[in-house]
Amino acid sequence: DRTDAAFTRCLDGDWRFKLVNAQSERSLVDAFVRPDFDDSGWSAISVPSNWEMKGFEDARYFRPDPAKYGLYRLKYEIPAEWRGRSLWLHFDGVLFAYTVYVNGTEAGSFSHAFLPAQFDITPFVGADSRTVTVAVKVVRDLRESQFDTNDCWALSGIYRDVYIFSPPEYHIDGYALHTRLNPA
Repeated sequence: DRTDAAFTRCLDGDWRFKLVNAQSERSLVDAFVRPDFDDSGWSAISVPSNWEMKGFEDARYFRPDPAKYGLYRLKYEIPAEWRGRSLWLHFDGVLFAYTVYVNGTEAGSFSHAFLPAQFDITPFVGADSRTVTVAVKVVRDLRESQFDTNDCWALSGIYRDVYIFSPPEYHIDGYALHTRLNPA
């Protein structure tokens, strides 16, 4: 629930960013997830945005270069009142596919550019941790991108809101309504 400000924080703002060639910079792609990785030489990018619109690459109509990855990093301080609670990371939209790492460990992947996704990051944050390092690898080399860029601008990146939240121990995670048509 985004309205519960006590246990929801927006992570929009400046993140550290680097656009890389996946083949020639493989060691960087592997190393950037570590919490102690030095990203001080990286550029700042506003989230949400598209890296093409921020000047990191020319915008392309139709299909983008699949060899380019966008690497994002953010360090976040966990509020004291959240310690010992479950933590979730929510992305409203990322073009195209992405993998999320928390404190150096993969938290999950998602490959639907126009759908939200959330990840339970509780196992990757120690009970006494104060700082969380979030690293996101955004890729464009996936089968679905042919559909997503069929006849439009192929923009990339974390282009919708990102937030972290801590739900109560007992909560409704999802629900469904089933109805039947009464022909009478």
